[in-house]
Amino acid sequence: MPIQTVRVFFNGLLTLAYPLVILGGLYWGSPRMVALLLLGMLLLRRWANTMHLLRTLGVVDKVVFAALVAHALWASWSGSELWVRLYPCAVTLSLLAVFARSLYTPQSMVERIARLSEPDLPTQAIAYTRAVTRVWCGFMACNAAVSLWTALQADRAIWAIYNGGISYVLMGLLFAGEWLYRRRYIARAELKERA
Repeated sequence: MPIQTVRVFFNGLLTLAYPLVILGGLYWGSPRMVALLLLGMLLLRRWANTMHLLRTLGVVDKVVFAALVAHALWASWSGSELWVRLYPCAVTLSLLAVFARSLYTPQSMVERIARLSEPDLPTQAIAYTRAVTRVWCGFMACNAAVSLWTALQADRAIWAIYNGGISYVLMGLLFAGEWLYRRRYIARAELKERA
């Protein structure tokens, strides 16, 4: 099996497992142990190249990674369950910063992602991808707010259900819906350009 396939599989497994690892660690271990597990998982995810969508941003990718490492180290040093439970919120806020920052560059994040599969986007699609980047920013802001609420107010089970399940489902639905709509939008834009 090629190493890249192993990395992609490993990345997916770590992405889905980390809220469950946190929940299990909080029930059967200490917040400090969970924070160290988070740090280890973050380093493994880095090895597995999890932030492949952020590669094109170069230094921002490094800043996001450094911020998440700092969060995990602080959670470990403090031994605070709250800091451990805030980790999903920190991840979402980091991604929000990357997407929002891309709105001030020539190519928005969604345009960069779209160009991975369709390098020659029509002119109308570029404005569309910028609008979709704003939609993602709104989604991530709402997701971070709910994640923050679950960390501060909800019990461990609700925190795990939202951060380890519901948020992934919502993200998947938005991604799939936008991808399907984008395909139709680009096809219509190409027809207009030919006419």
